[in-house]
Amino acid sequence: MKKSSLKIWSARVAAATVVTATATLVPATSASAATPRLFSICNNGTDFTVQAEFPAAPGDYGWKSAWLKKGYCSLVHVENDDQRVVIRAKNASGQTYQVAKFTFPAERGVDVKVRGSYGSVITARS
Repeated sequence: MKKSSLKIWSARVAAATVVTATATLVPATSASAATPRLFSICNNGTDFTVQAEFPAAPGDYGWKSAWLKKGYCSLVHVENDDQRVVIRAKNASGQTYQVAKFTFPAERGVDVKVRGSYGSVITARS
């Protein structure tokens, strides 16, 4: 690998880890209210898993949370401003669908609670 290619690759790896380096899975009861630059998603549903995705933006890399089972949350510190977010649900047979899409306001932070059953997934943000 050429030296310039190594520098570019290293910069890309560093950029990609800005969001993922602070991702944490915690029990749903540990999640807090919205805090600036903090994105949290909690699965309070019954029969599905849930995932949050920050799609790639120009000059940036995307990120996806793990599929969260009932009772779990993911907390992420986000450095970038106003990221797009897509929330997906997946049932036991692996079928997935988008349940919400919005822009994450970094200056306020977002706390997403997902509840219901696979047939009627509800998201609430604070």
